[in-house]
Formats: sequence, C-alpha cells, structure tokens
Amino acid sequence: MAAIVADTVDKTGHSNKFVIGCQRPSTRSYWKIPLLNRGVSPVKAEDPEVAEIISRTVLEKKTLTATFNSDCLTLADCVVVDVQCDYSKNSLGSMRTGETDMAALEATMRTIGEKIRSSCLVLIETTVAPGTTEFVAWPILKKAFAEREIKSAPLLAHSFERVMPAGITFPVSAISGVSVPDATPKPVNGW
Repeated sequence: MAAIVADTVDKTGHSNKFVIGCQRPSTRSYWKIPLLNRGVSPVKAEDPEVAEIISRTVLEKKTLTATFNSDCLTLADCVVVDVQCDYSKNSLGSMRTGETDMAALEATMRTIGEKIRSSCLVLIETTVAPGTTEFVAWPILKKAFAEREIKSAPLLAHSFERVMPAGITFPVSAISGVSVPDATPKPVNGW
C-alpha cells in the first residue's frame, strides 16, 4: 500500500506524495527497514509489480523511505496502521475459545496519538474484531491527545475529534477541506 501511494502522480505526471513507512523496532521485523530502503521488497507478493513499484519509488522517484523513528509521524497527513494482531486458539480446532493479542496495536495507537497532528487522518488497515476501533483504538488516541493538550496546548490547533480512526468518518467535503456545517465524526454503519 505504501509503495502504491508513493507511486501516484498528479494530472501533470509529477509525483505528489511522499511516504514514510514506520516500523516498530521488533525482533520479528527489524530487518525490513534496511531492505526496503535499498529498494528491495521486504515481503513476497503474488503480484510481480510489487517489487517493481518498491524499487521505482525508493530508487528512482525517491518518494518512499522507511524508518524506525516514530518522530516521522509528526509530518503525517494520513497514517495507515498495519500491525500484526495474532490470534491464539485455546483448544485445537475451536476458534470460539481463542483470543487476539492486541498489544502491538495498542502500543502503535499510543505512539501515533503521542506524535500526530490533530488534523491527521488515521486508518486502521489491520484486520481486527468488530468494536476494536471504537473500544480500543479510539480511546487510546483520545487519551493521548488529552495528555498532550494538558502538557502543551499550543501543539493542538484543532480538537482531537478531528483524528479519524477507521470506522469513524467525516463527510467527504470535510476531508477535502471544504467547509461543512457539521464535521463531527460519526460511526459508519456496522462498525
């Protein structure tokens, strides 16, 4: 997804997006950042164009890079969250008695909440159970913004409700910057 966004061009054919991939420095994934920054795909994909797009955006267009440093989130207009939420079954063959490990998602949401601007769009791309956005991610973001507001109010130009995790939506005109009468986030049906 990051490479596809980094590969986009405007109507004149010029690159118009700069994408910074931010990987948590974990023992499971530490090797992905240096590989991607050399223009090599850190994932195997069925689509042969994935490796080509990554190489092109990193080496030629220079519109894609990656880092472990979460300070890059302060520059973001949009953050797409994609973390692993492992599901563990308590008994073999039964999905009903398992549980999802949300620690990585929770830690990621805390980091995002500490770093992003209040106008940043947050999308959760990770597959999560219904209610995760409303009852896990959204409260973490709200708490982080409230703590930031107390510590240094000038950092926040807008109310934290403008941050939008997946499952919460503004009218399209609010996202595009057109003034609308009601830009209060509203749950999407079914989420």
